[in-house]
Amino acid sequence: MKKISLLLLLHLVVITFSQTISTGTPQAMRATTGVGLHKNRIWWVNWDINNDKLAWDNLINTNGTKTTFVSPAGYTYTITISNVKVYNSSGTEVTSGTNRVLASAKTTSWSGNNMPTAYAGFPTADLIALNQKNETNNYGDGNRVTFRLTVTAVDPYGITGNATGIVIAGSESLNGTGEWYTLTTPSGRIRLIDKYIKDNNWSNFAVQLQVSNSGKTIKATNHLGGDSRGDVILFAEDVPYIDCEVKGGGGQSIALGFLEELDYSDAPASYGRAFHIFENKFSGGLFSDGNTNLTTASNSADFASPTGQLAKISDPTLRLGADIDSEDLPTLPAAGGNPNVDDNTGADDEDALPATTSSVNGYFGINYVNISPLTSYLSLWIDKNRNGIFDNNEKVSTTIPPNKTGIAILDITSLSVPVGSNYYTRIRYSSKANLGPTGFAPDGEVEDHFINITNTSYSILGTVFQDNNSGIPDGIPLDKITVQLLNPSGTVIATTVTNYNGAYIFSGLSNGSYSIKVVLPSSPTYQHVSSTDSTPTDGITRVTIANSNALNINFGLYFDKCYKTPTITTGGLSTNHGITDLGRAGDDGDGNTANDWPMVRKGAWTVLESKNKGFVINRVAANFEPPYDDGQVPSITNPIKGMMIYDTTNQCLKIYTGTTWKCITTQTCPVVN
Repeated sequence: MKKISLLLLLHLVVITFSQTISTGTPQAMRATTGVGLHKNRIWWVNWDINNDKLAWDNLINTNGTKTTFVSPAGYTYTITISNVKVYNSSGTEVTSGTNRVLASAKTTSWSGNNMPTAYAGFPTADLIALNQKNETNNYGDGNRVTFRLTVTAVDPYGITGNATGIVIAGSESLNGTGEWYTLTTPSGRIRLIDKYIKDNNWSNFAVQLQVSNSGKTIKATNHLGGDSRGDVILFAEDVPYIDCEVKGGGGQSIALGFLEELDYSDAPASYGRAFHIFENKFSGGLFSDGNTNLTTASNSADFASPTGQLAKISDPTLRLGADIDSEDLPTLPAAGGNPNVDDNTGADDEDALPATTSSVNGYFGINYVNISPLTSYLSLWIDKNRNGIFDNNEKVSTTIPPNKTGIAILDITSLSVPVGSNYYTRIRYSSKANLGPTGFAPDGEVEDHFINITNTSYSILGTVFQDNNSGIPDGIPLDKITVQLLNPSGTVIATTVTNYNGAYIFSGLSNGSYSIKVVLPSSPTYQHVSSTDSTPTDGITRVTIANSNALNINFGLYFDKCYKTPTITTGGLSTNHGITDLGRAGDDGDGNTANDWPMVRKGAWTVLESKNKGFVINRVAANFEPPYDDGQVPSITNPIKGMMIYDTTNQCLKIYTGTTWKCITTQTCPVVN
């Protein structure tokens, strides 16, 4: 099944007195107050089903129960609680009586609850959770409850899968080692994503994580005794279910929730709403098997510290520009209003377009990030007829391979947009192909902008190739090559890097004289060999813009392979076997067999070629010390003249001369012919 990019959460609460009850369909709410790190991301399921602000009327028997709700993104969640078992203080399973049920309970049940410290201020009422109920007095009486929690999700396209993650968190204080909660997963690891310290006069924060089962089981308890004055949130990533165990001096309660961040479009309502869900991923927050006592640093300080114990949440692996900004609801301007209205963080997250791209003439440069293994799709709409909608004939698109980050260059000349200002423009970027201008996307980002179409602003475009011959620049496109734009005095006025196609663009330029300079990377070693002007080997091309875009300002770089090209390229034995990661093999089709690889390397059995991979030969330890040119490698009892090894003792490449092992200690890189 497809993995759904949402995080489901399970929240534990210990309560100590009876509550009243509610029934109906669960709703989800976000906290508005508290110090929780994920306060703006977590939607908590409210088990106050009929909104009567009471408790104890929603009972779950040993066979469990199932409930369904629809998230703001349009995901349909089904939560199943199954295999409920209750054990008394003696460890005996209770097989009869009404204490074999879970019931609803408020998370604010008493002053010792920790959850309101981090997640509170719900917009409608107290959050109603689920609680273990006793048949006589509505207390758990120290019983231990176990159950399995399974969450499935169906996305707006009808695709069903497991939730990306499930979280279990503590809300009430842990009073010594006699109270705990445990999370066990069938696979993966469990992360610590949040903790909170209750700000009152209780004893110091004291929470211990007891990790076992290669990180798949974590038990949270208090190793110091007394009340813990705080608690934690644990996250089990990409698992089909979790097995839960809760134990308290009274009863234990659970509150369920999900993590969902959305990015909405920002053009006026007539253009329709597009929205993307951010795939929230965590890194860190993992612990080795054994006991870990958590620090008393505040959650925010621990999260920010490079050596903190809390997992860090990463930016989505598919996004437009560098920054993102989620929204609870779309913020739409009035007709004609500026679409850049959703800034919630103080940083400009509408950063897909370079500053100069607000005015374009034919070509568009769009910043994107793809650090995922997914092929992604970028689409642009321009409302060229200003009718308040994005029509089918107002779209251009491109495909971006996995793990490529840079600037996508779109040719909008086919749209024939008239010269004018403040055209509404929508950019959508996702792994979902064939997106329209509205609706849901399972990842990526959407941005709306004003752009100007002008006949006084132009672009310079070109490609940088690995070009192993002179002449017209061609060959293998090179990405991540730095390209500079210079003014007539030679001052750098803009810098960019080539994309996955080796292409670069400078936009928003007026008529005048410029130069384009390609900066040679420090590694691997290249040299300039071709360009589109009369000085092909200096890496600089002069460009004059005169009422038109400057296209195909290309450059060729020769790769210094750190070996001499053989002087004999005809006759002799061709090398017919080679392994390369430079994208070439056999006849390259240029009609010049002298450049065909690996046949051009004469007299060898096989040839290896790479810029980023090495050849590892046998590694053998020697039993002698310097000087290097003596002794034997004892494990090779009958060495053959010409045999080579890597001596791990003396850290050198050795060759056997027939009488002794000689260490090759001088490395050189011959000049390329």
